[in-house]
Amino acid sequence: MTYRHLNPTERIMIANKRERGESCRTIARDLGRHPATIGRELRRNREPDHSYAPHLANWHATERRRWCRPTFKRSDAALMHYVEEGLRRAWSPQQIAERLRRHRQPGDPAQSISHQTIYHHIRANKHAGGTLFSHLRHSQRKYNKRYAPCPARGRIKDRVGIEQRP
Repeated sequence: MTYRHLNPTERIMIANKRERGESCRTIARDLGRHPATIGRELRRNREPDHSYAPHLANWHATERRRWCRPTFKRSDAALMHYVEEGLRRAWSPQQIAERLRRHRQPGDPAQSISHQTIYHHIRANKHAGGTLFSHLRHSQRKYNKRYAPCPARGRIKDRVGIEQRP
């Protein structure tokens, strides 16, 4: 199921049903939403007197979305080109992020990117059939922890037990 925000029509329906005294579960069932979505909407956007005004709730939700920080900078083609060139030179994502941070213009946050965003870009590229992951030092191989069910450290290979020795 894909995530979608509540729209103004749904907020009006929530207000009408809430005025009639219906519970969050029945409202959610009628709207085809999860009950937690309705409860969260009523909790976030209520007035100081605990009333719910749908038009004001819609305005509050729009303002929150407007002020939230964008999460991906992958739309900047020049920045992603620099990242991909760095990966082809066998730089780690941490090195690329640090070089961008050190060499950016003062006050320009658009030229900085975190190593996690670079890893997200690599993963998306891999799922799309790209080869950026092959330029990583570990090629994103899974790390095997040392506490495997059968530890290999401290064992003597082809050991003969004391009961089988002459």
